[in-house]
Amino acid sequence: MIERGDWQVSDVARDAFDLEGKVVGTIGAGRIGYRVLQRLMPFDCKELLYFDYAPLPEHAAAAIKARRVEKLEDMLSQVTLSLGLISSDPASSFCSSVMSSQ
Repeated sequence: MIERGDWQVSDVARDAFDLEGKVVGTIGAGRIGYRVLQRLMPFDCKELLYFDYAPLPEHAAAAIKARRVEKLEDMLSQVTLSLGLISSDPASSFCSSVMSSQ
């Protein structure tokens, strides 16, 4: 398609999902979740949320302008897009509780 020269940026952009102005949340804000939240900052999201059993250190949350939501249900009701950065191991009690709440 691109090699043939018939790639229209406007066609691709029309079908794209833009993160600008959206509320995005992560389920998990550990080593990987924090880095995902960092990488979302340039996309000008309306708000970055995270659900995790432990809050990020204040300075870390402030650096990425992310807000912790204490209940998963509350976060899921507020977000446009959620990213589950958790173990998919069925033996994980956290994984089980997250999957059963869906």
